[in-house]
Amino acid sequence: MAEVISLDLADLSADVRALGAAIRSFAKVSDIALTESLKWGQPSFAPPRSTGTPVRIGESAGRPAVFVHCTSPVVAQFLGVVPDAMTEGTRAFFPDGADDPALPVFLSIAFGYRKFAKGAPKRTN
Repeated sequence: MAEVISLDLADLSADVRALGAAIRSFAKVSDIALTESLKWGQPSFAPPRSTGTPVRIGESAGRPAVFVHCTSPVVAQFLGVVPDAMTEGTRAFFPDGADDPALPVFLSIAFGYRKFAKGAPKRTN
């Protein structure tokens, strides 16, 4: 069973709080043990280090966003599956609400990409 330690998200917008709830729900049904903390002043949800990369939630350009580390391959892999998704460079995905069907796809890639990267070509840039 996934252990989820909750952060207080009361100071965030309702849309960003909804993203946090959706991430927790995804982790629970996916049996992913998340560690929650603050990174760069944003709530961060980290899976076990050997499986994936943390996601952070906040706003960019006035829109709720889910962020990943800009050097990870997550956004590029996500765009390979959901090419019309609204993203910002290699660092953010802008879901159309917490119930956006692309959000679980993004989270699956972020929380599991290292599991599937064994044997995959290494990044060259």
